Order: sequence, then C-alpha cells, then structure tokens
Amino acid sequence: MAILISDDFNRADGALGPNWTSAGTGSGMTIVSNQARAQDNFLDNFAYYNSPLLTADYEVEADLSMVHASEYADGSVLGRYLDTNNYYEARMWIFGDEIQLYKRVAGVETSLGVLSFAFSRNTVYNIRLAMVGTSLKVYVDDVLKIDTTDGDLTSAGYAGIWATGHASAYESFDNFLVTGTVAVNVGSLLSMFQ
Repeated sequence: MAILISDDFNRADGALGPNWTSAGTGSGMTIVSNQARAQDNFLDNFAYYNSPLLTADYEVEADLSMVHASEYADGSVLGRYLDTNNYYEARMWIFGDEIQLYKRVAGVETSLGVLSFAFSRNTVYNIRLAMVGTSLKVYVDDVLKIDTTDGDLTSAGYAGIWATGHASAYESFDNFLVTGTVAVNVGSLLSMFQ
C-alpha cells in the first residue's frame, strides 16, 4: 500500500500546523515535545488531516502513549471522518483497559467491538484502523484485536485523531500514518499520452 499521509509531529510546540483542523467541544490538539496532545480535559478534542482521501479503503494508524495517574483517559484514530458526528473510531480506553471500535452516525455512537486489553501505563502502542469496503479491523502493535463489518459510512472522508483526558492523564500521539491504494484519474492519465 502507498503512503497517503504521514506526520511525525516533529516541529515546535504549538498548533498542529496548517495541514490539520481541530474540532469538537475541546480546543483540539497541540504539539508538545514533538507529539500531538489534547488541550482540554474531559472534552472531545478532534483533529483531522486537511487532505480529503480519494479512496474509502485505507488504514489510519498512530503511536499512542498515555500518561496515567488514576484519572480517565482515552485516545483514538479516526477513519472516514466527515465531521464530529460521522466517523469510525479505533479507541484505546486506558481507564477501562479496553480496545474499542465505534461508529458515530448522525451523532449517535454505536459500539462495533470491545476487547479487554491490559495496558501498561506510560508505554507506546501502535493502534491501526483498517477499512476495506464494509470490513473494519483494529490492530494493536500489528496484532488483530477486532474484526467486524459495517456499511454505514462509505465515503472516504478524512483521517484523524481524538482524545480526552485529565490534567494528570493525557494521551500523546506520534507517527500518524495513512496508507491505501492510490486513486488514479484515468482520463487525466490518458490525456498525458495524446
């Protein structure tokens, strides 16, 4: 598969940059020490990469670490994101020790899969959401954890990240990556040879 989007967040502390848009009830994400981090506690902090994808069949992943004292915290990668009310989400719920797959359609969140997972705090995990047609798979560190199907969100949309937390429990994202097939406009390609 081809790399469609890649961001390692290796830049100065502050805004995520011009390629990202923040949304949700929180202030979104910011860069702290070369990682993306939620700005607000207990609020929805969304950020999506501004480049719309040309195919709905892609994988979105990121390295996610959680600094956890005893407070609520979770972080997710998002696929087929249209807005804060329509997307698929592969979530690491640190407080509940679960890997979760959710969809949100017209603002209604529905669980598509949950798996118990004993997280080690302050450890980096790679979480990946793979979407091909109606097939949805969640991997943690390249090991398949959830495998299901759903056909409610079919548009490519955007890829992004989401987090919420507390001052003593926050999520840091690194090495954001989207891979997939490269869509080619056949008409444009043929016109190059005429």
